[in-house]
Amino acid sequence: MLRHTADNAAYEAARHVIVPGATAQEARRKARKLLRAVGARRFSISITPGQIDEDTEKVTVTVTLEYHKNAYFLPRVLTDLTIRSSSTLMTERYKIMP
Repeated sequence: MLRHTADNAAYEAARHVIVPGATAQEARRKARKLLRAVGARRFSISITPGQIDEDTEKVTVTVTLEYHKNAYFLPRVLTDLTIRSSSTLMTERYKIMP
């Protein structure tokens, strides 16, 4: 369930940010909203590149969850396990030729 949650949040945030006019901050909010909807705690979200403009060709969203802060089973045994999921998509921006 945690892996699917991370996968889905990364993909949906990437899909949200590839459209013209979207920002990295909007993608971060989208991923955070999806993660919090299922009760995820102690996660991080990174967007690459950090500044998205008309020349950005692709965007990567990475979601990282700490297993022991989000799991119901075996959290004491798997304290160092981290679940990381990334989604890279081409943007839908068009370069304007001079």
